[in-house]
Amino acid sequence: MLTILIQSSIFVVGFGLGYAACAWRAHRRHPTYASRNTRPVTSMFGHPRRAF
Repeated sequence: MLTILIQSSIFVVGFGLGYAACAWRAHRRHPTYASRNTRPVTSMFGHPRRAF
């Protein structure tokens, strides 16, 4: 019984930490947060870079 309690508490804590880390990373990727800390990626000539 004690083993099940310990394992379930480890699972709950790990799940909570994983959820918090995912939410924190999603918040960091938000455009307003990223624009405050970094400049947009530009080419050598100052134009914005595109994927294609």
